Amino acid sequence: MFDFQRTINNTIKFSGLGLHTGKKSTMLVHPASENSGIIFKRNDLENDVVIKAEINNVVETNRGTTIGNKGHLVYTVEHFLSAVNGLGIDNAYIVDRYNIPRPIHTYIHTYIHTEHTKHREYTYA
Repeated sequence: MFDFQRTINNTIKFSGLGLHTGKKSTMLVHPASENSGIIFKRNDLENDVVIKAEINNVVETNRGTTIGNKGHLVYTVEHFLSAVNGLGIDNAYIVDRYNIPRPIHTYIHTYIHTEHTKHREYTYA
């Protein structure tokens, strides 16, 4: 485990088809500041819809994990969240339409991460 929070060094851009939607998607993953967590922003909507990747925003778990806010959704986030968690990434700002392109792990593991100065906080159930 890492003692300090981490983010990525530079913006990552990749495209692909959504796993369950089959629709083309381009996703940008930006570095984020300490304590921001993993945040998704829908770029296909006129208003700024931001969905934080936290348990209270999970709206569906059938064939994938869908998170949402104010009726707006992002589908199949579990692959991306698994990849960044495995790399010890705590903070990232993701700009996407509504479905995460695949395969995430092929791209994200090649980017170096930056360690923050804030210690990690763990929640135990």
